[in-house]
Parts: sequence; C-alpha cells; structure tokens
Amino acid sequence: MSGYYDKQHTLEIDPERVKIFTLKSSSKKKSWYVRILRGEGQRYFQKSLKTDDLGVAKERATKLYLEIWSANERGVEFVDKKFCPLFIEFMKDAGLSHWREIRVRSTFNRYFSEFFKGMRVSRIDGKLYREFVQWRCYYWRRKREDGTLALEQAQDPRLRNLVDAPSIVTLKSERQMMKQFLYWCADKRFIEAVPPLKVDYGRFSNNAFRADRDRAKALPKRHEFAIEKALYQYCIKDSVNEKNRVRRFGRLRLYYFIYICQHSLISPSTEATGLKWSDVQFEKSEKYKDQDLTLAIILVSESKTGEPRSCVMPYNHVRLLMQWRDALKELGLYDYDGYVFPKAKGAFERTDAKQIGRLLKRKLIDFNLHRLTEELGADSRDDRRHITLYSIVRHTGITRRIEDSKWDVGTVAKMAGTSIQQISSFYFEAFVRQDPDRYAFTYRDQKATPVLREKTKAYINDSIAMFEKEFAGFDDDPDMPC
Repeated sequence: MSGYYDKQHTLEIDPERVKIFTLKSSSKKKSWYVRILRGEGQRYFQKSLKTDDLGVAKERATKLYLEIWSANERGVEFVDKKFCPLFIEFMKDAGLSHWREIRVRSTFNRYFSEFFKGMRVSRIDGKLYREFVQWRCYYWRRKREDGTLALEQAQDPRLRNLVDAPSIVTLKSERQMMKQFLYWCADKRFIEAVPPLKVDYGRFSNNAFRADRDRAKALPKRHEFAIEKALYQYCIKDSVNEKNRVRRFGRLRLYYFIYICQHSLISPSTEATGLKWSDVQFEKSEKYKDQDLTLAIILVSESKTGEPRSCVMPYNHVRLLMQWRDALKELGLYDYDGYVFPKAKGAFERTDAKQIGRLLKRKLIDFNLHRLTEELGADSRDDRRHITLYSIVRHTGITRRIEDSKWDVGTVAKMAGTSIQQISSFYFEAFVRQDPDRYAFTYRDQKATPVLREKTKAYINDSIAMFEKEFAGFDDDPDMPC
C-alpha cells in the first residue's frame, strides 16, 4: 500500500480504470472514495462515496462509472457539479445584460437555489420542474403561515406588501430563466438535450397563482388624478423646501420620469433609462405655424422590439421635457450627450428604473393610493389591485392615447413599440370606448345611416328613462335595506 491510501480495491467492471479506496487518516470511520479514468488524455474523476461500507461503495462507484461512460458515448461531458455551483457559473459566463443578471440572480437566490439545492443538473426534467412550480406557487404562503416571513420583513423592508400567489407572467418568466440555463448547459455539453418544461397552469387550483393579468388595465380617472395630484405636491411643490440635493433630485426625477414616459408612450424600462438628450429633438410645428407650437421627437434606441423608433410628445406635454431639463441644469446634471434620467452622481450615470419603481411604491403607500378602491372608481373585480409604475405609465398611458387620439390599432402599436396583436388583445376595451358607434353599426352598406322605427326608439328611450328614475330613488327610500 502506498502512503496515500489505507485500503484500495479495483472494480470487476473495469479494473484498469476504476479504483475505490480509503485515505490514511485519524478518523474512526473511513469513507470510501472512487477514482475513474475518463479516457485518453482526460483528467481523473474522483469523488467521495460517503459510506464506510465496502459493498455500498462498490455499488455507488459502479453507478458513477456507467453514468460517465454513457455520457462519453453520447458526446456529453459528465459533470458531477450540483445545480447551484453550475448555475452560478452560468450567470458569470452567459453574457447576461446588467439588468437581466440582477433579475436572474434574485430568482436564483430566492427560489432556484432552495428547491434544486444538492441536485445534479441532469436530474431536471419536465416532471421535476412541475414540482418546482407547485412548490413556488405556495412559497410565500408557507412563509407567512410558519412565521418566517415576519422575521424576514423585519430585516428587509422591501418584502412589504407581498402577495401570497405569484402571477402567471412571473411563473413564465422564471421558466424562461431555467430554459436559458439549460440551453447553456447543453451548449457546454453538460447535458445531452434541453428537456421540455411543459407546465399546465390550469392544473393548479386554490388560487395557487394569479391567472388574472393586470396588463392593459388603466387606472380609473379619479384614481389617476389623485395620484398625479399627490405626486405633484410631493415631487414638485414640496421639493422646493428640500435642502438635501440628492433627495430633491430623487423627488423631481420620480415625477418627470413617470409623466414624460406616460405621455410619450416610452416604456418605463431600459427604453427610458437609455435615453440621452441628444436623442430629443425640438421642432416647430409645420402644420400649425400660426399657433407657434413646438414638437418634441424622441428617438428610442433601446426599444423592446430591438428596432429603434421615434416617439412624439403631445404639444401640451413638451413642457415636461423643458422643465426637467431646466431642473437638471440647476442641479448640475445636464449634458447634451448625457442621460435624460441620470443618477445623482452625474449626467453620464444611467438610472435604474427599478429604483424609481420602489420609490413610487413607497410613496403610494404613504398616500394610501397603492391599491385600487371602489371609492376612487374601481369596480368590484379590480378592488384592492396593486398599482405599479408600469400600470401608471404604460397601461394608463396607452389607454388614454387610444381614447383621446382616435388612432387606429396599427398607429398605437408603432408609437408604443409593441405588436398589433398585443394592442388588439389587451386594449380592445379602450378602442370600444373610443368609438362605440363603430361597433353598434351592423349594416352591410357602410354609407348607410342607422334607422330605427319611431315606435322602437320610443320604447327604448322610455324604458331607459323609467329605469334611471327608479334607480335614482333608491338612495332616498328609507325602507331600502343597507
């Protein structure tokens, strides 16, 4: 025996390539190790078998040997790394954008690392991933019930106002992260092929996830105006008395970021944070020369579609760009080649939209305007729905533009930087409100005028008048139950 080994054995399956052994040490129970020669010119594979039983050690070593050589025959590199270290390697190597890496790392730290801890990546298949989704749907609910959520919230204020169930959009986003990781593994030959991660979300019941999509849900106008009024007071009026330069800048940026994006239909994401003042062009209106109107044309280079597009700020909102530029000049943060929405550090420091979103969330809670309520115009289905930066800027902005501009679906899609299908699917209600007569008109002859018999019109109008009269008396009837 060598000075390195205490005991050693070869395996009958391949005595030349496989050896199990124990090491000379002072421990009472000595675990067996396996050493396997992968192939000509390749490194040895060595691993603890985590047993002091010779029979069990031989079984485990044989299983590993078969896995290694099966992988070699398929042209796949056998990797015994666990899921977590391999995923960390993926995040470093995959060339993720800065913001994408932050999102992926957050999901990994919170969910993936906990569920897939200790597993080999080769174990992941459709069945296992469906088990993860089921586990994920009840993650926060379990933490709330066992009391661990309260402890975490005490340490991290960002965990306030959590919902128990994730949205279907979130679940699909996390599945895409996993697929991206598995494609990277396949490219590195760590796995033979990417398994299909099919999830039938309809199987999950008991409110396991939020199937209702908050997308394209504009704020009721009363709630929208209440938020704008509160933000104007906090961000513009009250900031005059703010002595701290950074805090004053943060207040101003919050207001102008929201409403410049909303009125220009620029997405409150990298589309907005990537804007530079050199992308903004001010021109005099050719069509309305007599009214001396100014146009603002904004080139969005980092669009969602990947194709640059131009956005036009409505005449009456060009002032927002002017006011914000003047504020930046006063704060020493303006440069023609600098960012439209910089950080307080300097004009060439790009801001983070998520930081603005977090500040907005805190302020809406302070204003008690963070959820839709029937008191401010929400119907019963939307009551208590959370309000986000995206719902104020994107959903409300697109809806108001449809209602006010009379644009067709194609124009809205181009200006908003999205597809006709998206606009048609999620903003149809806005188009109905824009021109309800269009959908009430059902005559083959498009030039015809709707004609109803006088008797029919009289019946409809009299019935409506009677209904409204009866309904109006409800509040005054002392006998009506509460």
